[in-house]
Amino acid sequence: MRLGIVIFLSGIIVFQQFAYLPDLKWGLLLVVTVPLLVYAPVLRLPLIFISGFLWALVYASGILSTGPSPQIESHDLIVEGVISAIP
Repeated sequence: MRLGIVIFLSGIIVFQQFAYLPDLKWGLLLVVTVPLLVYAPVLRLPLIFISGFLWALVYASGILSTGPSPQIESHDLIVEGVISAIP
């Protein structure tokens, strides 16, 4: 169990090393790898690694898809803040 968690996290770490976000079409392989985890015990460790990588891809694509709208990308924005306390 612990080995599976470490391998899943190593798939996420390898994904984080990419300089660009791969195409989200690769995330569809997650639908294939999860059932194979149940039916192919020989390939369990590589499939856990691939699942971690693909899960990070789908999660990052979801977060980055909610960027700013194109209407405000070319405009300067003014941001104001208040310091409520200094520790």
